[in-house]
Amino acid sequence: MVVPNTGAAASDTVAAARLLLTQMGLSPADLVTPAASVPTFAEIVPAVRATLEAGTRRTYGTHLNRLEQEWGHLRLDGVTKPDLEAMAHTIRTTARTNLDLS
Repeated sequence: MVVPNTGAAASDTVAAARLLLTQMGLSPADLVTPAASVPTFAEIVPAVRATLEAGTRRTYGTHLNRLEQEWGHLRLDGVTKPDLEAMAHTIRTTARTNLDLS
């Protein structure tokens, strides 16, 4: 149960809140300003791919393609632990073994 503060108690609470915000590097306006939008995998994977060297793109290209195909519509913060576990399971069960018989 919250008891309304009046008088000195209320001003002390507001002062404490302002102090805490200052220590966190925030202002009261930061609490009401909408946060920056989180990009989707479809938005971020091409940008990441563009920064990679050719060898790195070859190594991780399959994984980046899978992220775009399966999770392209999801925001980066929209993936859950079960999503990650399911993808890891799919990768393990469908992986091909590279047999070097030379």
